[in-house]
Amino acid sequence: MLWGSYLENDKDGGLRRLVGERGQAYVILQLTADISLENLSEYYSISSVIDKNIEICVSPQTLEHFISQNFDYIIVAPEDTKAVISANTIDEAMLWESYPTYTQYGEIIRLFSENYPEICKVDTIGTSVNGKNILAVKISDKVGTDEDEPELFYSSTMHGDELGGFVLMLRFVHYLLQNYGTDPKVTALVDNLEIYVNPLANPDGTYGSGDAIVSPTRLNANQKDLNRNFPDIAGTVSTVIQKETTDMMEFIRGRRFILSANFHSGAEVVNYPWDRWSRPHADDAWFYNISRMYADTAHAYSLTPYMTFLDNGVTNGYDWYTTVGCRQDWVTYFMGGRETTIEIDDTKLTPASNLDSLWIRNRESLLGYLGHALKGVTGIVTDSLTGLPLKSKVYIEGYDKDSSHVYSDSIVGRFRRMLAPGEYELRFAAEGYTEKIVSIALSSNMLISNDIQLVPVDYVPEEPEEPEEPGIPLSLDLQERDLLTVFPNPVATDSEFSIYLPTGFGGMVNVVIYDFSGSDVYRGLKIVPENSVIMVDAPSLSPGIYFLVVADYRTKGFSSTRFIVVD
Repeated sequence: MLWGSYLENDKDGGLRRLVGERGQAYVILQLTADISLENLSEYYSISSVIDKNIEICVSPQTLEHFISQNFDYIIVAPEDTKAVISANTIDEAMLWESYPTYTQYGEIIRLFSENYPEICKVDTIGTSVNGKNILAVKISDKVGTDEDEPELFYSSTMHGDELGGFVLMLRFVHYLLQNYGTDPKVTALVDNLEIYVNPLANPDGTYGSGDAIVSPTRLNANQKDLNRNFPDIAGTVSTVIQKETTDMMEFIRGRRFILSANFHSGAEVVNYPWDRWSRPHADDAWFYNISRMYADTAHAYSLTPYMTFLDNGVTNGYDWYTTVGCRQDWVTYFMGGRETTIEIDDTKLTPASNLDSLWIRNRESLLGYLGHALKGVTGIVTDSLTGLPLKSKVYIEGYDKDSSHVYSDSIVGRFRRMLAPGEYELRFAAEGYTEKIVSIALSSNMLISNDIQLVPVDYVPEEPEEPEEPGIPLSLDLQERDLLTVFPNPVATDSEFSIYLPTGFGGMVNVVIYDFSGSDVYRGLKIVPENSVIMVDAPSLSPGIYFLVVADYRTKGFSSTRFIVVD
């Protein structure tokens, strides 16, 4: 739409005046054979491409360069900021039908953690160029503990003038907190996931230097597009990484987000990787399925047409338009995560009066999206001898490409891989260990759990040795017989385990456990039937290797083995 009042007889002059008054302007170019989207994206922030119409955000920094190119362009009418109504109080803001001031926003986040301290805590991602806090909240049933649970991340308003997601995320956090313990779906998510939400990723763009939203801009205070500012996965374009981007990258690196989404406005569509490359991601079918589910769920909860753009609300990023330096590509390629970009409103400056309908349309989709982290394949990878966790590459030969494989973490050895239904051969490879292959058949909405033990490449099985010191503490003429077995092995600290006696053992037996230095740490005299199983509760065994000796008084035989204790 042409904004005539800024044109008069001087379109370039009108563009200069609009950028001067508003801090930015949107213009439209026609995509022709002479215009390259990739070249344009090196200089300007492309916000959308619809029917060969390229929408570009012109900033004070790019204004003169844009005018010098003599493009045939039209100016887009600015959206009405009067509809962006600010709340007068925190209570009013938390009705979620108006926009909070920056001060109110910080107070709302604080109230979340104070009112729900057992399941919510505040995390600071960093600060903006102008020193505004970039906040996140963590929601989990044991919020103060880093549990062995999938970590997920929602983030909104990287473009400061795309406002609807800001309030949507705040309301989503409030909904989870209020409904935990009463709503089974919410409770299951909070109990089994670690959920992080960042409602506002670009506070300088949204609030400028003030406290209320008056004239929000797409870019940050340095007039840079934060969603074109991440390291390029093709490695061909260099850019000055902004402070907000650096802080966000460090925040993401410090966690293990397996699934995430960043929320935008200006269209209504779920956009999945890649943005940069025309070739599909290895998990293209899985990406399409979760995007399709988000859009279709939103359709079901909307009273009017919603998310019907492109493939009825779903698109591959490159199929829409190519961009450089987007966060979803960086997360998916470099961090081993899976991220989509969800455009929730055709209008960038969502009117306050539309915030409630935006929530109704997206609430169930937001919940359902998180649930994908509880499907697929998971397990713990450990050293078969020590039981210690391993960082292992988990990949599917002939299927994975472009860094689509995942790794088990080095803390507990946990791996998680979300996949479309099908049959797969998962390969587990760690330096110094023999590779292992596991076949799985995955159906829809299924979670397969499969723990993996990798054997060191130079391991040769040895016969268990009798401890040299202090020896067998029985004055009997012992003759060694069949071996015995400990189950489970490894044994968890402070837990009960089973001893399976060798053939012929029974009656009165003596059970002795030695640590690696030869000191006895457990003794027990048992009277048991022949060939039975002895249950032992060995208290306070620290992680390590132990020797077990069982002596049989009746037969004067003994047997020994080794076992491992882990945390």
